[in-house]
Amino acid sequence: MRIKSTYSSRERVLCSLSHNEPDHVPLWNLWRKEDLPFSYRDERQRVNAVLEMGLDDSVLLKPPGPREDDLMVDSWIYPVKTRAYYKPRSSKQRYPILTKQYSTPEGTLRQSVKITDDWPFGDDVPLLSDFNVPRSEEYLIKRQEDLKRLKYILRDPTKSQIKEYRNSARDLRNFAKKRDVFLESGWITAVDTAVWLFGLEPLIWEAASDSDFVKELLDIIYQWEKPRLELLLKEKVDLIVHSGWYEMPDLWSPRLFRKFIKPILAKEVKLAHSAGVPFCYILTRGASLILEDLLETGVDVLRGVDPVQGGDDLALVKEKIGDQITIWGGMNAAITLGRGTQKEIREAVDIAIRTLAPDGGFVLYPVDQIYHDTPWENIQVMIEHWREIGEYPLKI
Repeated sequence: MRIKSTYSSRERVLCSLSHNEPDHVPLWNLWRKEDLPFSYRDERQRVNAVLEMGLDDSVLLKPPGPREDDLMVDSWIYPVKTRAYYKPRSSKQRYPILTKQYSTPEGTLRQSVKITDDWPFGDDVPLLSDFNVPRSEEYLIKRQEDLKRLKYILRDPTKSQIKEYRNSARDLRNFAKKRDVFLESGWITAVDTAVWLFGLEPLIWEAASDSDFVKELLDIIYQWEKPRLELLLKEKVDLIVHSGWYEMPDLWSPRLFRKFIKPILAKEVKLAHSAGVPFCYILTRGASLILEDLLETGVDVLRGVDPVQGGDDLALVKEKIGDQITIWGGMNAAITLGRGTQKEIREAVDIAIRTLAPDGGFVLYPVDQIYHDTPWENIQVMIEHWREIGEYPLKI
């Protein structure tokens, strides 16, 4: 059974962002599963396949310059020079240690990681990567004096980077227009980049001690992200997306969130709104603790509302922000979709749509991604039940 569609995917999502009811509840997924009927890594192939199933998708425009999992090359950051070297494994060290050294005019920075069996980057270490966090023996930034060196690495995009970016933006925009899907951009970061550079626990300890170090580090990151955000806005994207996976307020505490993260969000939202572009905040846990703060920043979309691993009370979220902030989520991917029974999956779709979909302002999304071990049969159950109950006007 195919759900009846009278809107294009882009129209449907934008209608939901406007807090109106489209033809049916949008169903959007973050695909990270290899054995699919399509390649999720091939954006055009994925979009075509997803639209054929009647689901919704988007294309992602990334800003120029180093991004997550990008390897740093000297030409990006002249006059910085880099080199990498190994410390072999030993009886006391299970894994070899790979160190990457950055020589700047203000001194040297080093980051060292354990090269586990699943290390995907060969003989190099990416500047910004989740892979570094559990494997780091030495983070790039360790003390106050390193911040003056960091400024040589987090620099404005070069002319060649901007040229390459604009070509990519033109191609993506043309494809998005052809398939009528929305063009999102990002991901803009704050704490995520700080964690990749300094480590999660050290960062929170510094913040809890009211150190000026954290404010200075986050300001350097913001000053680096701002021109990248402005370049994204010039390309007439449909949505600016800020990645906040390491910004969970139940990890930081609401007080620290308000002190360090909220002011940055407010500035980014203001920039996006000045260009007439809505702003999306990715937060997959603890959003219920800061709903009023999100309203005050002017965030338009909260992506990652998860009643299982995120601990979100869907009814509370809908009551507090549902008339002003689009709720993007509603069910869990890893546990419910990945390990649940067919009955549990249907119940999760029921609860999400019944609670969050009335009056629009909702995109159904299993948070936070469809993993490699998620059975395709479970995905089909979710899709089929969404088709059964997801049309407006709702019948549940």
